[in-house]
Amino acid sequence: MIVMKIKIDLYVNGLKKEIKRKVNVNDNITMRSFCEHVIVSINGNCKHLYQLVKNYEYTFLGPGCDIIDDKIEEMMEDLKISELNLSIGDELLLNYDFRMDWEIIIKIKKVEEGYFERGFEVIDGKGQGILEDCGNREIIKKCINGELDELDKKIYSNVYKEFNKFLDKKFDISKINAEIHNYLENFREIFKPKRYIMNIALEGYEKEIKRKICVDSNVRLDKFCECVILSMKGDLSHSYGIKKAKEYVDDEIMKEQDLNYLELKEKQRLTIIYDYGDDWRFYITVSKVIDDYGNKPFEVLEGKGYGIIDDCGGIFGLVNIFEKKNTDWGEYNINDFDLKKTNRIIDNYL
Repeated sequence: MIVMKIKIDLYVNGLKKEIKRKVNVNDNITMRSFCEHVIVSINGNCKHLYQLVKNYEYTFLGPGCDIIDDKIEEMMEDLKISELNLSIGDELLLNYDFRMDWEIIIKIKKVEEGYFERGFEVIDGKGQGILEDCGNREIIKKCINGELDELDKKIYSNVYKEFNKFLDKKFDISKINAEIHNYLENFREIFKPKRYIMNIALEGYEKEIKRKICVDSNVRLDKFCECVILSMKGDLSHSYGIKKAKEYVDDEIMKEQDLNYLELKEKQRLTIIYDYGDDWRFYITVSKVIDDYGNKPFEVLEGKGYGIIDDCGGIFGLVNIFEKKNTDWGEYNINDFDLKKTNRIIDNYL
């Protein structure tokens, strides 16, 4: 099979003067790998959704995206750049992080038979790149052009987690390709298939109401939370959130990212809060991380205790029901737990 080598110019829309790269790429690289390399080359971390559009006509969707119109969209999966049949003058649009709406314009400058020693290589460029989770182009322009005063720097460092690191970063052609390679190697290690064994306990009934689960790392964060809530008898009629340490995960991130996003390790702790009125809290501890996916994306391995009762008034209301001080809800046995039924409910939901 003939390999074509392609020379590319790219820039970030709205920051054309500030962030641009010249790139060499072989067309036998996969679209996914190509997109990841481009994103990291402009200081992105690849932790958000993306899509690749050819000549503003046909769209190839990255992992986690959903097809809306199969006439003009398909999943990129293992497709290679060669399948785009690129020619000089063609233009690709890489949309990255649909909330921040980064648009990376990719222009094909030269296509010829041959093979670059590196499948992807930045050969020139300008600007340190984008700042993750900051959609304000003006802030980035000022950062790159050294136009921020000390008060601005102090304010933005409190708003954007990576701000100070971003300020210190410079485009360095002697380092950038090694940095891209090292980052993506670590990124793929983090995102390789695995499953987590987790222990879950209900606050206030940590010993009496608990579950042990097995969940695949590619389960989306919102689905993970919902399955945990279902395993504890919640009916999903209320809002919920998840915290890692003291930080809540953004609702939009939960809808687009899977468990890999949290980079969980053994003994890591999470908290899911369900129904901010009743304030149910499920304490989660990662007890084991195993390579490769399990037999099911989410499975309850064992459990103890009934679970929660929606709208009963939270943990104090639950105590009164179990102790039969409040019989308005009917009779509930705290020890009533059915493993098969619980998994059946979750399987039907997924």
